[in-house]
Parts: sequence; C-alpha cells; structure tokens
Amino acid sequence: AALWRGEHVSRVHAYRPAAPYAAVLQRCVYDASLRDDGVTSNLCPLSQLPFLGQQTGGALPSVEQVLDRLVVSHDWMGRNFEEFLRDHDTDGHLRRMLMSTTAIVIGAQVRPSFYYAATGAIYLDAENFWRLPEERDTVNEAPDFRSNFGSTLQYRTLWRYVRGNTSLFEFFDPRLRASRGRVSVQDEAGWLMLHELAHALDFLPPSAYGSLDSSRTAWANIAPRFQAGLLTSDFVAANRPLTSGVMAGLGQVRFLGAMATGEQEAYTPALVAGFFAADVATDDYAYASRREDTAMALEEFLMSRRGLRRDFA
Repeated sequence: AALWRGEHVSRVHAYRPAAPYAAVLQRCVYDASLRDDGVTSNLCPLSQLPFLGQQTGGALPSVEQVLDRLVVSHDWMGRNFEEFLRDHDTDGHLRRMLMSTTAIVIGAQVRPSFYYAATGAIYLDAENFWRLPEERDTVNEAPDFRSNFGSTLQYRTLWRYVRGNTSLFEFFDPRLRASRGRVSVQDEAGWLMLHELAHALDFLPPSAYGSLDSSRTAWANIAPRFQAGLLTSDFVAANRPLTSGVMAGLGQVRFLGAMATGEQEAYTPALVAGFFAADVATDDYAYASRREDTAMALEEFLMSRRGLRRDFA
C-alpha cells in the first residue's frame, strides 16, 4: 500500500543540496510514490540512507551532520531550524536523540507532527518554527484533523509548560502580522522535538545501533523488535500500566476518532478528573496508545530537567 495514501504530500527538498545524502533524502522519506505492502516495497535500505547514529558510529553528531539530514518545503524552515538547533542544543541532548532518525522533515502541510517507523524519520509541523509573518503565510492553516474528535463529550483538557509560573506559549494574532523572537521558537519547538524523538528512541534505542543490517530498510530492522513486544513502551506498559478502562475508552474517542457512547457523553468533567487522577498518566494523550504514554512521560521529564514544568487540567 502507498505510505502516504490520503495525505497531501508537500513538495520538499534537501535543505543542504550538497549534503552527502541530499540526492536520496526526499525520495527515501517523503515521496508520494513510496509503497510497502508487506511483500513488495520501494522503501530505501539503510545502505542508501542510514540512521544518523550509524553515520557517526555512535558518537555525538555535529550540527552540520544533523542539517545534512534536513528536508524542508521552504528554505526559511531550514534556516529557523538551524538557528533553533544552534541556540537551543548547546549541550547536544537533541542531537544525541536524533541519532535514532534517518531524517528530519519540516513541511507546510505536516499536521500533526509525527514519527514514522517505516522511514525512520520525524515529521514536524512548520507552525512551530516561523519567525516572520511572511513565513507564517506559507504554512497550512487547516486545524489538526483530530481537533473535532470527542466534540460530544462534556469535557475538554488544557495543558501548558510554565517557566516559573508563566506559560511558555504566547498567542500571536495572525491579523497583527507580528514577528516571533528566537526564544519563542525555542519554547514552541523544544517540547515537540523531545516528544517525537522519544518515539524514535522507543523504536530504535542506542543499544540497537550495532546490530542494524544496512541491506534492509529502517522498518525491516525495527519490525522484529516491534513484533516481539521489545520496545521500551512495551516494558513500561507491562511494569507501570495504565489501569483505567474508562480513560482508555475516552482516549479512543478523543484521539483516534471512535464514536462516543451515551455513557461516555454523560461523564461530567468532575467524574473524568476522578478517573484520571486515580491513574498514573501524565496527560490523557497517554491513553491514545502505550507509545504515547511513554513519549509523554519522557517529554515531560526531559523538559523538567530544563526547569520547565507541565500543567495539565
């Protein structure tokens, strides 16, 4: 089946056209012709586009090596991502996590952001990286397709990161044509990077770098661990399971588009708060899947290491 069936695939290009993998980046990670039906596949083997950790032999990648893996729909995305990486990743924690990816795609049509084990790449919504109103103009304004899920339920959830007691996030009214500073972009993009890279590390931990088979695709290398239930998220689910069946059902409605039952529609916010508080999730997105439970926990933990705390209500 086509990897991107039903999706609007942006026209993209390598941010650095002279980079070692520039000629294959777009074709290997964001091409409408990519297919894999379990029998035949035109996905790229790692000999054509290896994981970053393979290229560096497990050593910390340089900023230049990361930028050589960057795919964008507009050049400003590459410039702003480069600025973000040089400003925000002085200790190398993001570059170290990026070793479990083959590429970074930033596109005007990517929404929501996601990690894709089929290609080993992360795909980031360009909304998180704009600095100038002219840049913002090029980004798709369509809401996340999940935004109306659960609209018949009686409750909504709110979340934010805070520095001290002040929210990291600022509202920029598009009608005012305002610019956004470097720190605002760091605040918008930092948590997102941690979340998607948490997924990448879940599917390909550093302990697996040495056993990768370059004649096979990213997914062909990952699939045996996935199918055997050997991902970190599998161990988390076994040892620290979420236990609320009610919240699991609501997660199917809110994040996966299931139709709410009459019983679910009758739950008041106070009742849902009680169901949630009795469990060990950090956010109700954890009930979308065990992968999201682990990614949310790691994202929040790593943000807290930087003195940024997450509020959820």
